[in-house]
Amino acid sequence: MESQVLMDASSSSPGARENKDEDYWRYQPLLKAALKGDWDSAKGFFDQDPDALTAHITDAKQTALHLAISSGRSIEFVGKLVDLMPPEALALRASQGRTALHIAALYGNTKAAVILVEKHPTSLYIRSYDQNQLPLHFAANGGHKDTLLYLLSVTKEDDPVSKPFAYPSGALLLYHAVDSEFYGSSARTNPPAEHYIALDLVGRHPELATAKLVDGKHALKTMARKASAFPSSVRLNRWQRLVYSSTRYGIHEVVEEVVESFPLALWCVDKDGYNIFGLAVIYRCENVFNLIYQMSGHKQDMMFVVDKNWNTMLHLAGRLAPFDKLNLVPGAALQMQRELQWFKEVENLVTPGYKEYQNEGNEFPSMVFTKEHKKLVEEGEKWMKDTAKSCTIAAALIATIAFAAVITVPGGTNGTNGVPVFSKANAFIVFIVSDAISLFTSTMSLLMFLSILTSRYAEGDFLYVLPKRLIIGLVTLFMSITTMILAFSSTLYLVFGNNKEWILIPVAALACLPITSFVFLQFPLLVDLISSTYGPGIFGKKSDRLFY
Repeated sequence: MESQVLMDASSSSPGARENKDEDYWRYQPLLKAALKGDWDSAKGFFDQDPDALTAHITDAKQTALHLAISSGRSIEFVGKLVDLMPPEALALRASQGRTALHIAALYGNTKAAVILVEKHPTSLYIRSYDQNQLPLHFAANGGHKDTLLYLLSVTKEDDPVSKPFAYPSGALLLYHAVDSEFYGSSARTNPPAEHYIALDLVGRHPELATAKLVDGKHALKTMARKASAFPSSVRLNRWQRLVYSSTRYGIHEVVEEVVESFPLALWCVDKDGYNIFGLAVIYRCENVFNLIYQMSGHKQDMMFVVDKNWNTMLHLAGRLAPFDKLNLVPGAALQMQRELQWFKEVENLVTPGYKEYQNEGNEFPSMVFTKEHKKLVEEGEKWMKDTAKSCTIAAALIATIAFAAVITVPGGTNGTNGVPVFSKANAFIVFIVSDAISLFTSTMSLLMFLSILTSRYAEGDFLYVLPKRLIIGLVTLFMSITTMILAFSSTLYLVFGNNKEWILIPVAALACLPITSFVFLQFPLLVDLISSTYGPGIFGKKSDRLFY
């Protein structure tokens, strides 16, 4: 904090610094005292130079009070300093027109804000030069909830001069509150904890919800990304924009609430001709797309989408997913599988004629899918082959060891009849069974990985064929490693245990290390594969709530 304040304090144009360096250097002891909260040093400076109480001691026009509040080192320092200053001095501005209360709100120094407001209440209504912001705005934008709640409790809503909650001031405050996710209770009305600051503001000033700022931003769009409840007095065209914004962002709760309030919004399309389900397909928002399974017969109509370029819903599914959605799935092969799942799901819902429907570029949906996913197929093939090669080496080594172990059994064989020396020991039976399972499973694993390496890698293979082979290969490899370790542990006990049971404890503990390592390193991938291939999937009816 101190370094940042010093950085801010030293920022100025070369010309201004050239003229004022001598004055600022004179205030260096006071600047350091303010940053450190050293009241004794500061008081000594004020005794020698009373004008220093209100002097600009940095080229950013900061006073000692500004620096003390922003550093947050000592609230006692701030209190004593404010006691020495006349009330009107608390309205002195630093750069960008920020008063001491602006600084307290910006840094979330609530205790300092209380001291300032009690001595100079009108500081609440002084606006900065940047966007004419009140201290309220700084607290909301800075993410300081406690400070914002305090300032709300002491700000007069009907102040005739500043009009803090009128447009555009109120619209900016609402935007900052929603953007900072301030959903705590308002100290002004003291509602139950579940009430929201943003909702409280909109409830008292409904016009703020749709009011645009100078730069085109407005709280409604921000709400669409973060909230599921909105005031019902907004016009339909605003709700339409809200619906399509929430599609895009995958917030199905917002879509449900909006359509329940304004059912006609469901039938509207954007400038490109997409309805909410078309956008859900483009942006791969399965939560919104799954609302179609909660619809009545109207869901067929929702799939009759043809945009301005003659793309059907299936053409849209053929496009490559946005990178932020692809990256949610680990590995290029699983990403390709997820893309195929989207395409197949949409294909099952559209009419048969749409499967052969050509867009403006004379492309069938399958052609769009192939063109868009060409690079992903190549990356998926490389990922699969690299994984298979690594596992093939491990499977081959285990198979070799397991085969050699069964020939050279522990303890050797009886020279007379060739029967193993430990053939009647229980540990020997465990060794034989474990070694046999290890050999068979490692061989099976080896064959699966070899089949992956020699696969043709067609697009459709990534849906079931290749993931299934990789699942079988990893499961059998895990089994072969486990049984190999078990066979080795049995051998240790047979050869060195001499029927001492305590030997089993360190052997078992050591045997768990490689097995646990495999689980931690490879098991997450195996879980993802099984879940993505044989799990319930991401599509389907998720709620019994009727959606239109």
